[in-house]
Amino acid sequence: MNEKTNFKTHFACLAALFVLGSGIITLPTKNADQFTLYALIISIIFTFLIYFIVSIIKKEFLEKHSKTKILKILAAVIYTAIAIYALFTFSYTFKIFTRFAAHILLRDTSYLTAAILLGLVVWFFASRSQVDILKFSLVCLIAALPVILFFFFAAMGDYKADNIFIFNFPEFQNLLKNLYPFLKEISFPVIILLSFTTQHKGTSKSTVTGIFIGYILLFLCLSSAIMLFGTTFAARIEYPYTAAVSTVSVGRLFTRMDYFSYFIYFTSAIIKSTVCIFTVKECLKNLNEIM
Repeated sequence: MNEKTNFKTHFACLAALFVLGSGIITLPTKNADQFTLYALIISIIFTFLIYFIVSIIKKEFLEKHSKTKILKILAAVIYTAIAIYALFTFSYTFKIFTRFAAHILLRDTSYLTAAILLGLVVWFFASRSQVDILKFSLVCLIAALPVILFFFFAAMGDYKADNIFIFNFPEFQNLLKNLYPFLKEISFPVIILLSFTTQHKGTSKSTVTGIFIGYILLFLCLSSAIMLFGTTFAARIEYPYTAAVSTVSVGRLFTRMDYFSYFIYFTSAIIKSTVCIFTVKECLKNLNEIM
């Protein structure tokens, strides 16, 4: 990467789209109820708690692994665990988007064909310089921002405020049920995101900014679907955000606007998958240096 070029904005864009990831496709999940937006907000705390813990581990153990044999072993264990988790997250994200592509985006193609097409795109970015995925992230977020904002405000006339404003608090088990999908889709995968971004100096603030932007965009997407359909019904819809976008039309010419949501699904899935592959490669490289 060219150190003379300032990629801070690019890292923020990448982090934002990473947060959207596969969650933009799957959330709210089928078990969600009226407290799902509470859970989204609470998950922000967990995300930055994990961010803080990972930062300490990197500073206190991974950057000092050459000092003692015990730290070397500990670093090897950590890198191995991150690599395995990155592979798991990659396969999960890949499966979620491929299933969507085979069912909706490419209806006349098989699951295998959709998987091959997505795999080729991920391979293209993962085999090139990290600069390319950063530039791709910048372009995609610039395109996604007005799309998400437009559809959020365009559907406001059909919103029902009662669907989103809940004035009682859930029981702990109920809250945990709503919280788990956000931990799975965003909070825990932040470990992979940080493993990627912390390879480059001066990216911590950009990463934090990007995570916040991603959460804001996800909140707009989820709240749009919930205010239109209610949490219970939105949770039963296979692709809630696509359903929300499909309620918007512009005159008689643009009546199928849900294709814009496909673009967001595609770019966020590509970026999250590619970051996972880059993280695996970096972990293997670090393991080789330790050994």
